Amino acid sequence: MKKIFSLVLVLALTLALGITALAAEADETAVPEITLSADAEKVPAGKTVTLTLSLTGELKDINSFEYYIRYDPAVVELAESKAGAASNLTKIGTPPEANYKTGEGDTSKAVTVSAVKLADTGVFSMTEGTVAELTFTVKADVATGASAGFTLEKVAVCDKTFVNDAVKVQTGAAPKVTVGSAVVLGDVNGDGKVNNTDAALVYGYHNKKLTLTEDQLAAADVNGDGKVNNVDAALIYAYHNKKLTKFSAA
Repeated sequence: MKKIFSLVLVLALTLALGITALAAEADETAVPEITLSADAEKVPAGKTVTLTLSLTGELKDINSFEYYIRYDPAVVELAESKAGAASNLTKIGTPPEANYKTGEGDTSKAVTVSAVKLADTGVFSMTEGTVAELTFTVKADVATGASAGFTLEKVAVCDKTFVNDAVKVQTGAAPKVTVGSAVVLGDVNGDGKVNNTDAALVYGYHNKKLTLTEDQLAAADVNGDGKVNNVDAALIYAYHNKKLTKFSAA
């Protein structure tokens, strides 16, 4: 009986060690990924959207890193940029048009996010996290439905011998951002919450105590009947008190 128990124990330990080794090997072979995300999918004209360039995993012993973020200058313009904590070498700038234009008719512009070790044999590493944040303003005269045209393009990730593509890295898809109303049903005052304050605003509007903007009216009509009245106020109140999980107009 003791021999059987010992054998089972040895097998269990061997299996556990094997799983640990496989997990460690998987971690070693995981390919880092560069992604671009946006804090909104629809942005009203005149408002801003912030893009975050992020690294998942770690880029070790590289000599240079460069990505382009393209955009449609007829729709958005760069308002602000800042480097993240992934590398203290990160620079943000505007590349020469000849470097990113795809040919005649290409009206895009680009922002370059790069990091370079200038020493001949210098290398550095980039840690997981934010590489850069870029804030764009949607132009005031842009029509609803227009696309910001964001794309993410890898230019180079070089090793210490200056060889591009020697360092494996995946590049994610760019977010789709369009111009449009950022209305959230029930959030009448636009503070990011649906609560009794919003219900009170609808009640006040119904009783002619106050006026609401076009976007506020769209957010207030939670049952989608084309009217804003006490029914909507009651539904928002019920939602806030967890009696509803979804508005019928959604």
